[in-house]
Amino acid sequence: MRVRHAALPALLTATALAAPAGAQAATLTAAVTKPCYGAADRVGLSGAGFTPNSAVTLVQGQIPLRETAPADAAGAFSGSAGVQQINTNEETTPYSAIDQAAPGFVVAQTVPIRFSRVLVGGRKAGANGLIQKIRARGFTSGKRILFMHVRRGGRNVKTLRLGRLKGACRTISVRKRLFTARAARANPGTYQLYFDTSRRYRKARRQQVRAPFRVFQITRPAAAGAVATTSATSAFSGAIGSWRPAIFG
Repeated sequence: MRVRHAALPALLTATALAAPAGAQAATLTAAVTKPCYGAADRVGLSGAGFTPNSAVTLVQGQIPLRETAPADAAGAFSGSAGVQQINTNEETTPYSAIDQAAPGFVVAQTVPIRFSRVLVGGRKAGANGLIQKIRARGFTSGKRILFMHVRRGGRNVKTLRLGRLKGACRTISVRKRLFTARAARANPGTYQLYFDTSRRYRKARRQQVRAPFRVFQITRPAAAGAVATTSATSAFSGAIGSWRPAIFG
């Protein structure tokens, strides 16, 4: 099936392959309001023409949602579902629906929807790693600016503005100094880095990636016999997998 990049918002509808006896032709509709959805995002889904008062299993690609959609007395349902785990950085995946009162009754898939993993990775961009090259993608909820909150011991050490997210699936690649050499030498240890699109840190935002980041000391003998210390840091990576319950009824 060819992917369409239509003007948004749009309603993407599919019709049943075959209806169970006594049932009308069923439909599954996805309310597509974004060009790309990241893990833990929500997609509006509704259906009609299913067996009255039955359960409907919704499937994203090959992954069934953990919660079923209850069809009402008219055989309809509506609500939203959290985007499930994305196995590649980006993929185009359709939804389908199975009428549990007639398991062989599968609604034809909707026009595919573009999904992205929500992930962040950093690697050394300098000799000691205090400057990192940070790449991120999939932050499709909230503003287009990505922030990094550096935390330790339950408090916020600082917040860095990483830059503007670009493209449909909100990506960024940027070099950033995480610590000055002096600050790193004075405060070695493990920090927690939180990435989201909010200027202020708040725990458990819908699309938030956490990654541990270690600052450590390297001691080398100096030429004059004294001890010289330098700071170094590790690379880091993190991703959210995603599941958010479906809300129907």
